[in-house]
Amino acid sequence: MYRTSAALLCLALFLGACAPLPSVDGRAGAASDLAAHGRDPGDPQALEALLAGLAGQPLSADTAIRIALLNNPELQASYARLGFAAADVYEAARPRNPSLSVSVLLPDEGNASNQVGVGISQHVTELLMLGARTRLAEGEYERVRQLIGASALEVAADTEAAYLRVASAAQMVSVREAVARAANTSAGLAQRVFEAGNASRLELTLEKAAAADAALALMQARAEVSAARAALNRLLGPGAGDDAWRVTTTLAQLPAADDAVEDLLTLADRSRLDLAAARADVRLRADALGLTRRFRLLGEVDAGVSTERETDGSRITGPSIGLQLPLFDRGAGRIARAQAQLQQSEAALRALEVDITASVRARAAELASAREREEQYRSVLLPLREEIVGLMQRQVNFMLDDPARLLLARQQQYEDYGAYLQTVRDYWLARVELARAVGTALPGVVQAAPTAADAPSSPADASHQGMNHEGMNHEGMNHGSMHHQDMDHNATGSGEPR
Repeated sequence: MYRTSAALLCLALFLGACAPLPSVDGRAGAASDLAAHGRDPGDPQALEALLAGLAGQPLSADTAIRIALLNNPELQASYARLGFAAADVYEAARPRNPSLSVSVLLPDEGNASNQVGVGISQHVTELLMLGARTRLAEGEYERVRQLIGASALEVAADTEAAYLRVASAAQMVSVREAVARAANTSAGLAQRVFEAGNASRLELTLEKAAAADAALALMQARAEVSAARAALNRLLGPGAGDDAWRVTTTLAQLPAADDAVEDLLTLADRSRLDLAAARADVRLRADALGLTRRFRLLGEVDAGVSTERETDGSRITGPSIGLQLPLFDRGAGRIARAQAQLQQSEAALRALEVDITASVRARAAELASAREREEQYRSVLLPLREEIVGLMQRQVNFMLDDPARLLLARQQQYEDYGAYLQTVRDYWLARVELARAVGTALPGVVQAAPTAADAPSSPADASHQGMNHEGMNHEGMNHGSMHHQDMDHNATGSGEPR
C-alpha cells in the first residue's frame, strides 16, 4: 500500500508537469476559422500600416473588414474569452496539489521527547477523473474558439454592410446634387420669366418650392453620409475615426445569378461556427452526464503516507486513506442536473437549427426580390423614363409642349435613378445578410464594378446625349428650349454619379 500511494503521488506530479497551457491568444485561435470562411484578417502587425494608409488611398471593403477584425474593441474583448477557456484546460489537466500535514504532541513527562508526525496525502478521485476532466475542458476550449470565430464573422458582416451604406449614401449625394442644381436652374429661369410677365405667381412659387424640396433632400442625403461614416468608424475601432478615409462611390453590378436555397442550406449546415459550437456543447453535456453516472457513488477519496516519531525515539511509518461513504447522497442530484443541462443544450441546438433554416430562406427571398426590382428598374422603368424625356425634349424644341412638363419628367427620371441605386444597395445588403445567415462567403462569383457600358446611364448623361441628338443649337429656338438647355448644362456637373 505504501508503494501504491507513492506511485500515485509520482504519477500526479508527472501528469501535472506535462500538461501545457493552451494558447490564450483568441485572435490567433480564431484565425484559422476566419481564413476558412473567407475573412482572413492577415498579420496583426500590419494594423498600424493599414490605419496609416487610410488617408492616402480609397478604403476598400476588404481593407475595412481587415481593420475591424484586428482593431474592433468589442471583438478584442471577445478574443479574451479564450484565455479563460485556456485556464480551465490548464487546471483540468492537473490534479489538486497534495496536502502536507505536520503535528507535534508535547508529552507531560519532562524526560520524554515530543511526538512528531508528518504526513502527505493526495485526492485520489481527481486522479481517476483526470483524463475525462481534461477531455471536457479541451472540448470547451474548442467550443469557445468557434464562438469567438462566429463573433468575428458577425463583426465582418456588420463592417461590410456599413461600408455598403457609406458608398450608397455618397452615391445618393451625387444624385441629389444633380437634382438640386436642376431645380435651382428651373427656379431661376421661372423668376426671369415671371419678371418678364410670362408666368404667374403660382408657377413661380411652385418652382421655388420644388427647389426648396430638392435642397432639403440634399441636406438629408449628406446627413445620411455622415451617419453612415460614423457607424463604419465605430466598427473600425480607435485610430480610424478621424474621417481621413474615403470610399469609392460605385457599387458593383449584380452577379449573373444567385445560389440555390437548398445549396445554401447545406453550406450553412457545415459552415456556421455557432452551430458547430452548439453541437459541441451537446456532445460535452452528454459526456459529462456519462461521467456523472459512472462516478455517482465515488465520493472524496484521499490516499497518503504518514510517519510519526514516538516519544521514545522510535518511528512509525505507513499509508493512510480517507473514504467518503455514499450513505445520504448517492449522486441523484448531480445526475438530474447533468440531464437538465443536456436537455437544455439539445433544445438550444434545435432552436438554432430552425433559426438558421428560416434565416437563410428569408434572406434568400430578400435577395431574389431585390434582384427582380433591380431588373425592373434597369430594363424597364429607366429606359422608359429616358424615352419620355427624349420625346418631350423633342416636343419642346418644336414648341409643341410646355417646358415645365419637361422639367417635371426630368426630375422624375432623377428620382427613379436614385431609387435604382438604392435597389442595388438593397441587393448587396441582402447578400451580406445572406452570407451572415450561411456563415461564410457565398460561393457565387461577384463581378467587378460596372463600366459605363454595363450600368444604366445617369439621367444627366442620358439627357446630354439626347440633347446632342436632337440638335439643341437650332436657330429660332423658343424660350422653352433655352430653358431646358440651361438646365441640362447645369445638371451634368462633376458631382454626377458614375
